[in-house]
Order: sequence, then structure tokens, then C-alpha cells
Amino acid sequence: MKSSCAMKGAVLAVVVLLLGVGGALGQPRGVTLRLGWVSELGYQHTLGPGFIEGGVGVPWMAACPMVTASYNYVPWTFRNDAGGAFEPFVGGGVQVGTFIYYCGASRYEVYPVAGAVVPIGFQFRTARHFLFALSWRPMLGAFFGDVRPVWYKEGLYDGGVTLGYAF
Repeated sequence: MKSSCAMKGAVLAVVVLLLGVGGALGQPRGVTLRLGWVSELGYQHTLGPGFIEGGVGVPWMAACPMVTASYNYVPWTFRNDAGGAFEPFVGGGVQVGTFIYYCGASRYEVYPVAGAVVPIGFQFRTARHFLFALSWRPMLGAFFGDVRPVWYKEGLYDGGVTLGYAF
């Protein structure tokens, strides 16, 4: 009797897992290249009335890695006759990474940096699945120095152009 219940539970778990994976793979998604203050390689996945976006990149003229994750809400979609779609978006998320501080005399210090990001912009998807987006994604955060957290004002500069492919 116990093995029958365990088998039913295992079959149910496999069915739920397959339905979840199938549902996730059935959603539109894309790979992107963002060129801005933080240039990054990213991934988009449609979720509800918006999309989740994640990326790994480096700030302009710096060798310090940054990781970004956000949910971007799409309030409406404008479709054209050629099969393309224009979508404004606004969202929120987090960004973490490192900040390299030049101390002079070829000496550098590396500090962790973290904060909230607030992306706002629009994207256009063509009928052939190409993505083009313009956005401003300020980071409101701090880098954590030796004594106290310091406002990371460079995070406010993150405007960018995104090119990608949806599949």
C-alpha cells in the first residue's frame, strides 16, 4: 500500500514538473546585448503582463562585473500590420557587483556595490523576432567602503540601447 502511494506521488510530481517546464518554455524569451553605462549580455523571459530580465556585464571603461535582475511591466502593446510590436515598460529590480576605486600610484581598491534599479523605456520587436530597445536604468545604491557606505552616483548614468533576438 505504501509503495502505491509513493508511486502516485512520484507520478504526480513528474507531471507537475513537466507542465511547469512546458509552460515556461512556451513563453516568449530572448537573448540580448545591451550597450550603455553597464554593457551586458542578457536574457528576457515573458512572465504575465511583462518580462523578467537578467544580465551580466561591466560598467563603461571599468573591469568590475555587475549582475542585474529586474521585472519590467508592460502596460500596453501596440502592434503594427507588419507583425511587429512596440511596448513601453517600467520595472524594478536589483543590481550587485564590484566598484574599483583608483587610489593613485597604480593602487586600486575593490569594493562591493549594490542597489535597486528602476528601468524605464520601450522596446520594439520586429516580425522576424529581432528586438530593439532604448532604456534608462538608474541604480539607486551604494558601494561599501572601509568606513561607511558611499552613494554610488555612477549608477544614475545607465542609459542604453539593447539589441536582441526573441525565440
